[in-house]
Amino acid sequence: MRLSSARIVACAACLGAFLLAPAPARADLHGGVEIGAKGVKATVIDVTHNKATFDVKVLLAGTQNTTLSGAIADSGKPDEKALNETVKAVASYVEQMQKKHKVPRENLYVVGSSGVFASVARNKEAVAAGQKAVAEAVQKATGHKMEFISAEQEAELSIVGIVPKAYRDQAVLIDIGSGNTKGGVQLAPRKYALFAVPYGTVTFAAAAKKKYVDEPLPRALAGGRKDVLTPALRAAMKDKPELLKRRRVYLSGGAVWAMATFMKPADRGSYTVLTAADVKAYRKALAGSPKEYPTVDLTKIKDGEVRAAAEKELGRVKKTFTPEQLLSGAEILTAIADEFDLENNRAYFARNGYLGWILAYVARKSA
Repeated sequence: MRLSSARIVACAACLGAFLLAPAPARADLHGGVEIGAKGVKATVIDVTHNKATFDVKVLLAGTQNTTLSGAIADSGKPDEKALNETVKAVASYVEQMQKKHKVPRENLYVVGSSGVFASVARNKEAVAAGQKAVAEAVQKATGHKMEFISAEQEAELSIVGIVPKAYRDQAVLIDIGSGNTKGGVQLAPRKYALFAVPYGTVTFAAAAKKKYVDEPLPRALAGGRKDVLTPALRAAMKDKPELLKRRRVYLSGGAVWAMATFMKPADRGSYTVLTAADVKAYRKALAGSPKEYPTVDLTKIKDGEVRAAAEKELGRVKKTFTPEQLLSGAEILTAIADEFDLENNRAYFARNGYLGWILAYVARKSA
């Protein structure tokens, strides 16, 4: 999926907080490929350094869904078909970066997200074995070594890549992935208070259904939120009071993208305001018909281009998530709304957040 020019500018503007500008002016091409819980993302940036500043252009921003995390066994071993699809997507992006965009080999990075093995996060040996299997497959197919980053590293990079610099002393960033939920705040330059729990839209649904095996899905997920997710969130944030003091809440991740698309389809801005009432209405609609997608009346959108964009976005959401996964995400959002007091605090969906941390990772490498 290509970003529009407006989104490219918005993404590039996020990078200004951490690139160190060397004295001589020059242009550097850097490419990053992320293997995430639901798929593979890729970005190529062109960084021009000047004496006192720099310019960043995003030349490639793409995604391919492979859902690697959904096929992770208890041993940490990835499903062979899902792994092959993932490696194929990585190889395709690597080839595109090198042949089309001419990214130097030493400036191309392949990174594994923390959410891929979140379902077996407590089993360190299983995580290590799984990461090794993926890394070896990627290196065999592309010749590139890859590294996996922790949930804390990913949260830090997401803060830098998503939250506007002017608001970092007022904001908390929360990213809801398929494999985990993580986030944090910036306390000072290069100093953060971070948290992570091994529950994302896929892993939380699995945990809730396992605990409430005889309950219908809405009850199982609601019970899982109260008995599994919320206690885990509170434990992860214990002794980090600054997380709950911030009045601006930035939200990213597929679950948030889906809610914003269904609840505010006409809002196409880089940051969409979301409220506790939006979360409540979204959850109610999904829980009432857990096997169906919420109905959206696009006829209220008078602008034809905006209406067409909203319709296309709804199609992408439905292609990416099942109604069950949407309801799982809605329960996670409900827990977030409660813990971070969205009744009184302002929340923003970062539309470009899905590229936030990988952009930050690539830009830091280019510094």
